[in-house]
Amino acid sequence: MSAPAEARRTADLREATRRELERRAAVGELPAALSVKDFAALMNTSVDAAYEAIAAGRFPFPVLRIGRVIRIPRAAVLESLGLAGADCGHKCGQREEAPPCA
Repeated sequence: MSAPAEARRTADLREATRRELERRAAVGELPAALSVKDFAALMNTSVDAAYEAIAAGRFPFPVLRIGRVIRIPRAAVLESLGLAGADCGHKCGQREEAPPCA
């Protein structure tokens, strides 16, 4: 496969992943804390760039470290994408404007 074809395939895969994550965010299926891989796909950046920014202290979101595992809070990421009202964080599918879930 030629370099331009491979680059296009990679871009198409990233876009499909981003659309899927946005869909999941809209229906409340994203976990409370995203992996770096999911974050990178959602923000259309590379996993390496995300890890480098985290290591350098330049990452624009709060980072949760649990041992060697790194997670990024869903709420901060959705807010930056303008999807803060996408869900209340519960499986009920209610929006933030709705009364709290039971």
